[in-house]
Amino acid sequence: MDLRDKLNKHINPISYSELEYILGQNNLKITEIATNQYAKGDLVAKMLLLYLRYKSRKLYGKNSPLSSRELLNGDILIVKAKKL
Repeated sequence: MDLRDKLNKHINPISYSELEYILGQNNLKITEIATNQYAKGDLVAKMLLLYLRYKSRKLYGKNSPLSSRELLNGDILIVKAKKL
């Protein structure tokens, strides 16, 4: 496999905000988010996650996707969107 083949198979992650914007530009609204599994981590990582979740809930609200466990600690984000 040459370098071009490797680059063509590269996953380019985007932020949740970018995904929400792109879907909105195409008349879609996110209705549900899920994950395939939660990332594993040591005690320090878990403590940091709890802190980030606490802070994001204060900033964005308890029910905001930006403060969800799926978004903060999910391995692969699964998004369900509905046409407006």
